Amino acid sequence: MFLRKYFMAFLLLLICFIYLIISGTQLAAQARQTETPDESIRVFLDRFYRNEDFIRQEIPNINYVRDPRQAQVYILLTEQSTGSGGSEYTLTFTGQENFTGLADTLKYVAGQSDTDEIRRQGIARFLRIGLVRYLSRTPMAGEITVNLPGRSERQEQQPVDDKWNYWFFRLNADTNFEEEESSKDISIGGSISASRITEDWKIDLSFRPDYSEDIYETTDITYTSISRQNEFNGLIVKSLSDHWSAGAISKIFSETRVNTDLSIAAGPAIEYNIFPYSISTRRQFTFRLSLWGQKIDYDTETIFAKISEKLFYSTLSIGTQIIERWGDVRSTIEGCIYTHDAEINKLEWDTDFDIRISQGLSFNCNFQASLIHDQLYIAIGDRSVDEILLRRTQLKTDWSYDVRVGLSYTFGSQYNNIVNPRFGSNGRRDYGGDYH
Repeated sequence: MFLRKYFMAFLLLLICFIYLIISGTQLAAQARQTETPDESIRVFLDRFYRNEDFIRQEIPNINYVRDPRQAQVYILLTEQSTGSGGSEYTLTFTGQENFTGLADTLKYVAGQSDTDEIRRQGIARFLRIGLVRYLSRTPMAGEITVNLPGRSERQEQQPVDDKWNYWFFRLNADTNFEEEESSKDISIGGSISASRITEDWKIDLSFRPDYSEDIYETTDITYTSISRQNEFNGLIVKSLSDHWSAGAISKIFSETRVNTDLSIAAGPAIEYNIFPYSISTRRQFTFRLSLWGQKIDYDTETIFAKISEKLFYSTLSIGTQIIERWGDVRSTIEGCIYTHDAEINKLEWDTDFDIRISQGLSFNCNFQASLIHDQLYIAIGDRSVDEILLRRTQLKTDWSYDVRVGLSYTFGSQYNNIVNPRFGSNGRRDYGGDYH
């Protein structure tokens, strides 16, 4: 009798649950029809990342689709840093289907102190501006309203004198403590940077010290690993044209792991970009040649019986960045050769790309590889087991590589209009605990 009552209660609960699902689905469909009219345009947002849910909420009368080929308007968002530590966002609008040939590019600049809310509101505002030319060609044109600032408001927007003369400074300090019964990790670091960026000149200076101490205890012995790293980087660049740049680079560092007490290197450099720098957020293909002079002091004597030496070398770097509707590619190949011995050299290749193969199917890969023949800093003598296991010293190697390959596939409804942040965004758990 008890089991029968339990079964009937469960059955009633199941019926109510199914009814709620069906009702909820119908209400959601009605809400979507109300919020997003059929005559509205289909839009694909590319690289909006954290802002995508916000955009769908702020601009609901648009059909957001999951595949760029299903869109009437493809919108790409790219970002690059400004000289004052802010961000310049570029929104590129490309018309498709009945809007083919209608294209536009808008730029929004956010200040260094602007919060995420201010930035995403700015992106949404420029997105609305860019969509007007497309919506004005649909039955929704009669619902568009445009508010322009009055004359007095425009007059207030006068340029102001910059008492810092475009210089921007940043200070940062960080520390980390981690401990359990048999181990303890301590790290202390920070950074100081100064930059001045204008259309003609770019000056970038930075210094970062780091100290870390790792302690591991066993029943018989305690291992302690101490690592120090201090690094200064300096860059000054003069814009020669929309394709050419020239400047000087410097680097000063000391690092326990690579047996370096102090290294000072500096030299001139020149760079050529096949594409104009004005479209650098979308396309770059650069060739950079640098000539270096270096004075280096080692912590201990090297395998070449050196405790200090002066070196001269040159580097050639070829880099590309392409961001398009079909995906993006970033790749750099850099070669280094020493003047006193051509057999002392290094070649590094770093490639990262994400390609849309077909609707919903994407392929991504990150590949890093190095041919290493310039380890002049390797210390003489054998390395102890604890130095190797705790990675306190760099071992001799002729090569290294790291490969990551992935595929992703999505399918289902082409529309992506609804935002539901309950229990975490998009069904992901944002609270503590494991997700199995």
